[in-house]
Amino acid sequence: MTEMRLVRKIDEIGRIVLPREMREYLGFTKRSYARVQLCDNHITLTKAEQTDAILEIESIRKIDELGRVLLPKDMRDKLSWQVKEPIKIQVTENALILEKV
Repeated sequence: MTEMRLVRKIDEIGRIVLPREMREYLGFTKRSYARVQLCDNHITLTKAEQTDAILEIESIRKIDELGRVLLPKDMRDKLSWQVKEPIKIQVTENALILEKV
């Protein structure tokens, strides 16, 4: 896959739409689970199972039928991410990286 980056906005309840091409590349399907992990200045999403063990700085979230995932409020607060704020989404070999623009 060629390098892909784009910008999406966080909606009113903290969700962000993950682009279909990026979801398909990483094997996410409707109702897949994503591990949402807080890093220094970004959030990383990787494929997960509902039963995976989680750390304090991460969460397991279900991707809805429209490709949206709810970003935990505590993570958004730690990164000072606001509603309607543009977020850059970048795909790597095995993860999506979300960063403030």
